Order: sequence, then C-alpha cells, then structure tokens
Amino acid sequence: MRTRQTAGFWLFGGYFGAVEFLVLAATPKQIWNSWKGGNAMSELSYEELKAKLEELQSHPPAASGALHFKVGAKGGVSAYGLGRYPVTLYYEQWQKLLAGAESLRAFLEANKGGLKMKEAKA
Repeated sequence: MRTRQTAGFWLFGGYFGAVEFLVLAATPKQIWNSWKGGNAMSELSYEELKAKLEELQSHPPAASGALHFKVGAKGGVSAYGLGRYPVTLYYEQWQKLLAGAESLRAFLEANKGGLKMKEAKA
C-alpha cells in the first residue's frame, strides 16, 4: 500500500486483486476548507452559521419533477423534469413542436391504448 500526504490530506493507494484503488482520507471540514481556499483551522461563528442557515432556508430547492428550462452554451433550450435526462432542442425545433401540439395531442389520444403509462407517485 502506498501513502502520501497532499495538501493536508492523506492518499492511500494499492491493489485489490487486479484492481488499483485510491482512497482520500480527509474529514468533510478539511475538504470544505480546501475547496473554499480557507485555513483548515478557520471556523464560522454562531451568528455566521445562523445567517447562512436562514439564507439557505429562504431559497428552497425546486420541487423534483417540476418542469423548468435552461439555455445551454450552444444555444439550445433544455427542458428538465420530463425524465431522467433533459430534452434539448434549438429554437426552430421548439417552434415546430409547439406548432404541432394539437396534432401531437390527437395522436397521443388515438394511440393511448398502446402507450406505456408511468404510475403516478403518491
């Protein structure tokens, strides 16, 4: 087993059968302080922690499954909340899809019997 200290963390490496592994030994506080670039000994005061908690509670996370949109780096619009992965189309494709919304609804209703439906989560 190999060990070495890097930036205040311990790295453990070795082999398990034919598979090489590497383990980073650090506390969450060490990782946080390393990430924010602070001193490993710095701590937030009670008032700072309380203010941070209130700030986080004032902005609740978006409800999972809620439909929302983002513009990507390449100019595509991604729709999140439809499934595991976002659906990304360019402006002209979204316009074409929206223009055909009525025919899509009619097609879905006509073929409803052959479509797989997900159970609604309770």
